Amino acid sequence: MKTIKRYQVKMKVLSSVHIGEGEDIKKYEYIDGEDAIYVINQRKLIDLLNSYGKDSFEKYLNFIEKAPSNRRNQDNSLYDFLLDRIILDANTFHKLIPDITDYKLYYQNEESAENLNDISLTQKDKLTKRPYIPGSSLKGAIRSTLIASYINTRYHNLPANKNALKEALREVEKLFFPKKRDDIKDFDMKGVAISDSNLIDSENLNVGHIYYYNLKSKKEKTLPVLAELIKKDTKITFNMTINPNHTKITIDDIKKAIKDFNQMYNNYYLSKFGRERIATPEAPLKLYIGKHSGFPTKTIIYSALKDRAGLYTSQFLKEQFKDGRTVQGNYYNNISPVCLKCVNISNQKYENGATSIEIEEM
Repeated sequence: MKTIKRYQVKMKVLSSVHIGEGEDIKKYEYIDGEDAIYVINQRKLIDLLNSYGKDSFEKYLNFIEKAPSNRRNQDNSLYDFLLDRIILDANTFHKLIPDITDYKLYYQNEESAENLNDISLTQKDKLTKRPYIPGSSLKGAIRSTLIASYINTRYHNLPANKNALKEALREVEKLFFPKKRDDIKDFDMKGVAISDSNLIDSENLNVGHIYYYNLKSKKEKTLPVLAELIKKDTKITFNMTINPNHTKITIDDIKKAIKDFNQMYNNYYLSKFGRERIATPEAPLKLYIGKHSGFPTKTIIYSALKDRAGLYTSQFLKEQFKDGRTVQGNYYNNISPVCLKCVNISNQKYENGATSIEIEEM
């Protein structure tokens, strides 16, 4: 039996990261302050309401019943409801806010305080309510780079026909996920295990909008999405093991794959947007992770097809979304999609989901 290799992965957030957990908090479930959002502890809120009389809780039930239908106006503001209909005195109200708050989210920028909406939550530990990044998210990102690197070094003439291309890519994926457990393949991902990250301090979260920058129109669009975001420069750690009895993947393979993926992604997609408009931080080992990091970072299309990837992607998106969009609308300057997902940090737009990693043997 060969010895299992153990590593520590040190990640640093280069822009911001959102690991969606599939839950939102509604606008009527948080208090919007001048510089931050206060995420409310529901049990403490109910205790507060009961302290102001029996009818206060009934008023609250009536408020939240009507709030979803008033999503885009102030009628669903918990701040206004509590101040105007329950507590009535501003000084008393502001003193009580910390007593009913679970945690506080500062706005990522001044624009984040405008057009408030439901907030998409990031992944959190159920007991401590502190955020973390699942090991599966990091493993999935590494897996994509390994497949892309494998294709880039071994396939120089992938078929242009869509069905033939899908079949070729399917065959490559089988190398990474063989059906037989005892059939050890060169790139079997079952031999790579990655722990969930350390728990991250809630102070390293903020809240912000997701933006589209459209290369074709040279315009920005604010999406109706508010998200909890892990802040730029946050440091996160994972433990990783590679079992050479189950895979032939090495740490050098992983490092090379990450570099190859970023070279292809930058050369054939990201560089088209221009650094003067969108900040795209560089790192020796740069990895994209989480939700809202953009379609090209989640696929191997640009590594596989290079300068043919833009047209292929535009055709794929047209087939996937039956909303009347055209190939031309999603294709410009030989890339697709033509929109890059961004966040606004200190009045500078950054590509979202970018991180750097270092891998050290333990």
